[in-house]
Amino acid sequence: MAKATTEDLKRQNGIKEIERLLDGTGHFTTKLGHAYFLNLLESLNPNAPTSYRLCAAIERDIAGIEMDGKIFPLGRDYEGKEKHRKFYNEKMSNHQQGVEQKDWDLLKAYFAERRDSASDVPPDNGFNNIMKFAERLGLDEDERELLTFVFVTGCIPYMDTILKDVCHKDPSNIPGVACYMLGKPELYEKARKLFSKSGVLAKNDFIQFNEANFLPLIDGDLAAALSAPEAEEADVISTILGKPTTAALDVSDFDHHTKQIKHVCEIIKAAVANGDKGVNILLYGPAGGGKTEMAKAIAEALGLTMYAVGETEPDNPKKGEKNKSTAQKRLAQLHRSHLLLEGNKKAIVMFDEAEDLLIKGNDSTKAADTESKIATNRTAETNPVVTIYIGNDVAQKFHSSLNQRFTYSIYVDYPPAMIRRNIWNRQLQANGVTLPEEDIRMLARKYSPAPRMIAKAANVARLTNGGIKAIEENLRADSQLMTGRSDAIVNHETAGKVYQPSFLDATSLKTVESLIARGRARKPFALIVEGAEGAGVTSTMQYIGEEMVRGVAEVDVADLIAPSPMGPSPEDKIMGVFNQAADKGLFVVFDNIEQLALSPVDNWKKWDTPLTKIFMDCARDHKLPFAVVTNKSGVLPDKFRFEFSHGLQLGTLDETRAAAAFEYYFDRKAPAALAEIKNAYVGDFEKVAALMERIEHAEDDDALRLDMLRKQIEFRNHEGQGIGFTLDKKSTFESGPL
Repeated sequence: MAKATTEDLKRQNGIKEIERLLDGTGHFTTKLGHAYFLNLLESLNPNAPTSYRLCAAIERDIAGIEMDGKIFPLGRDYEGKEKHRKFYNEKMSNHQQGVEQKDWDLLKAYFAERRDSASDVPPDNGFNNIMKFAERLGLDEDERELLTFVFVTGCIPYMDTILKDVCHKDPSNIPGVACYMLGKPELYEKARKLFSKSGVLAKNDFIQFNEANFLPLIDGDLAAALSAPEAEEADVISTILGKPTTAALDVSDFDHHTKQIKHVCEIIKAAVANGDKGVNILLYGPAGGGKTEMAKAIAEALGLTMYAVGETEPDNPKKGEKNKSTAQKRLAQLHRSHLLLEGNKKAIVMFDEAEDLLIKGNDSTKAADTESKIATNRTAETNPVVTIYIGNDVAQKFHSSLNQRFTYSIYVDYPPAMIRRNIWNRQLQANGVTLPEEDIRMLARKYSPAPRMIAKAANVARLTNGGIKAIEENLRADSQLMTGRSDAIVNHETAGKVYQPSFLDATSLKTVESLIARGRARKPFALIVEGAEGAGVTSTMQYIGEEMVRGVAEVDVADLIAPSPMGPSPEDKIMGVFNQAADKGLFVVFDNIEQLALSPVDNWKKWDTPLTKIFMDCARDHKLPFAVVTNKSGVLPDKFRFEFSHGLQLGTLDETRAAAAFEYYFDRKAPAALAEIKNAYVGDFEKVAALMERIEHAEDDDALRLDMLRKQIEFRNHEGQGIGFTLDKKSTFESGPL
């Protein structure tokens, strides 16, 4: 005969359980309830007011108590005029006289017979599962009996209303009555602690108190898990904590944090192996930077099962529930996960939006800190399972005492364009979607979505076979949903066509390639860039940053030196920019560097100012690549240039590069007449291309394109601005190392 499989056994047990429920007899939980009532009757004095209240509640809530043809209560007139009148009525004064002995004896005999008649009924799934669960929690035998009491009283509807009367509607009497019903009054002190709101069961949200029920109840999710046929420990854990997380990305998608992720992995690996307590990792930064996906990727890289806990509903209690703040609920769920997973060397915990632990409702001020701060600190000190906390505004919400309890932290900013390009490539490949490389580069430069948004957009492209259009539509819809604006994730400065380094002259291209190589090797450089507006300065700086796998921060020096009566001084702002770039690993670009001087002339005396000294001191100490930009030729004195390692000059396009720009922006071969147009910048072509898109029936009109290009250059040269560009003289500064 073939051996029954686990699924066969589960099916058989399920059938038995359903039959018991449908028959209404022999249920093990009901058997325990009858035993509880018998113990209570044997513990109470029938002459006490409590006993009278018990009989009044039983008469009201349990119909058909009969033994040997005698119906409880014996003194009630079941046939006459007062057949609907209760014999035991707590509102009447005779409750002080106690219970008639014959009624008391009948009740004892009734519950004893019910208990004994089910003596051969084996423990049902609920009882077996609660014993497994209690063992997993490390509860001793007495604590297990008390937890079973809560489970049983929650399964029998009339127990709550009857015991509410027995306890005289005073919850502080519940532990004493529970001990009587268990037949163990010696457990009173232990029951009082266990049933308190600070006890291990309530603290971890295993039992809950609400206004709709007098007795504490097993948490709904836990009750569902414990009612499942032959629930395995893993099933109970997954029902309570949720299914383990799955990673849409891997750690290679975050290689701009390679060193930090490697360090985190080493910490977690050692802590899990050694069973160390109080190991907490913090991932923080702006929403959409990929913190959650990074945590999942770290867990997967380590081969660990990660549970995302504390994802509770906002403060909006159901009818009858006492208002327990979101912070308290989420902290209880965190404690619960630690209890359930303690000793599990294959599991870690992720706790998202951690800053919410320390605020009330929507109040995000420091004044809103609650008692959760103390509880959170203690949790961070003693948690037995490695926990990765994720937060946004931790500087404002987290007290320094909590920050000190994080073993290690990573600031996760929006991923640089190169990383986004890698994520796009990976997700598109995983979904079997093929796009031209130029489209992928465009997506990476134009949009700054969270990594999970990229994964969703790639999946939509697979489902619809819609290519780039479907992807962009999905990104904008997701942005609208998440932020309220469809363009919130659009990088307007880099939203145009993909940058083409081939538009640089040979010397400048060689310099740019050298700078990128240094940046990728994590070597610093200090760069001076000279070029008129429209010469491609901004695009070139963005390109260098992207290829170095760094975010780019452009700062206008005019804004830094502008006085701010209520804000930081210019000196503090300059130091702040360098510090922020260092902290976040950014490639910082200082536009209009000539604003440091008293007047923009090549005279060191005009540059020799306190602000220049502060700037140069910060520049010398800065360990990352940075650049300064001017669009005014001949204004940087030699003493200032001496401090920089590299220089780059961007000017007009020669005939070959102008033809390449024409073909790129207009998507057609350059006409011969283009050679007659001199002194064009790459920005001139970009501007005219944007204007041509608004003109009807101009797709094949090269003469119009050339005419507009001439006018654009003329306006820029003679009017100082033209169609968005300013005139500047050709610099004598050569590209390359200084």
